[in-house]
Amino acid sequence: SLTGSGSPGTYSNATEVGKIIQPKGGTTMQTFALSLVTVSVWSFFGSASAPLLDDIVFRIIPKDHNTYGRFRSIGSLGYGISAMVVGVFVKDYILDKSNVILTPDYRPSFYFTIACSFLCVLAVLFIKLEEEEGPLIPAPPKIPILKNKRLLSVLGTVFCLGMCHNMIQNFLLWYIEDINGSHICMGIIVLTEHLSEIPFFFFGEYAIKLFGHTRIIACACIVYAFRFLSYSIITNPWLVVPFEIGNGVTLALMWASAASYVSLMTPHKHQATTLGLLGGLHFQLGHFLSAILAGELITHAGFKAAWWIYATFILAVGALYVTADSLLPQIENYEELEGDNGKSKEEIAGSSASVQMEEKPAANTDTETTGTENPTYVE
Repeated sequence: SLTGSGSPGTYSNATEVGKIIQPKGGTTMQTFALSLVTVSVWSFFGSASAPLLDDIVFRIIPKDHNTYGRFRSIGSLGYGISAMVVGVFVKDYILDKSNVILTPDYRPSFYFTIACSFLCVLAVLFIKLEEEEGPLIPAPPKIPILKNKRLLSVLGTVFCLGMCHNMIQNFLLWYIEDINGSHICMGIIVLTEHLSEIPFFFFGEYAIKLFGHTRIIACACIVYAFRFLSYSIITNPWLVVPFEIGNGVTLALMWASAASYVSLMTPHKHQATTLGLLGGLHFQLGHFLSAILAGELITHAGFKAAWWIYATFILAVGALYVTADSLLPQIENYEELEGDNGKSKEEIAGSSASVQMEEKPAANTDTETTGTENPTYVE
């Protein structure tokens, strides 16, 4: 299939097989080691930058966290555009003088990534935020997550959704190849996945206001199960394409809802830490664990059994999440999560009203005495 002729696994002569994917200037292990170091360093800093960027967005839109999806939709748009641009410049394969395949040339993708990284650095320099006064090296934040069981239920569910996301990201194209899908079909599947994220991110705030965070996260579990069951019975690879529109619900709408929900349940000063934990559970730990478990499942039970197992698993997770959310007490966005259980809506409203009642006489007295309004109370 790499030579462009014949069925997968067949080549015109045996000498080509030994020369496929042979790196220049080093052994395969050296190339693997360098790639491992590069990916590890990139992931180390990338894992921290993503939640910090989310925290910046939530600081910009403090009154309505549901609009987060509009900002996030630009990321999906950039992802799709960059994939198409890089695809134009990346050569499929390098050929030597005898037209024998040596290795894919992915260097343009690295150049493009470096250029975009510098542009991101320049853009961040122009972001101005009010920084809280504190020591140069602050103490580790103390967030009693175990006291906020509702937050724990969201984090656990998002972790399981991350396992499902990895199952599709890592193994769907492999499955498409197994059912004789072409590379064009794979490309359209990937394109459909990412284009479907844009409208769900952009208009997600309306869905969140209409259905609520809990129902949307539970709906993502149901859509994942539907996609897995569909993959298990599909024999024509092109029929997978319409089901990839569901990625808009399982990733875009779910992530906008989960990030918004977590930010509402977290004190302002701890949002970056909690959003980092949310992203780490979904995109790092969930992906890592699923890559191992799914690989073992596929190896010993096959793809169809693995799809069924994952569908059953995520349906059970969704049912547990809905049950837990309905039984746990309602929790608001506390600015001091260090308390035992925070304050209820009535307590917060009552304390705010009492503070206003105490301030008003002072404001009137000041106005009568000086003849001018106190700018503090006017503001």
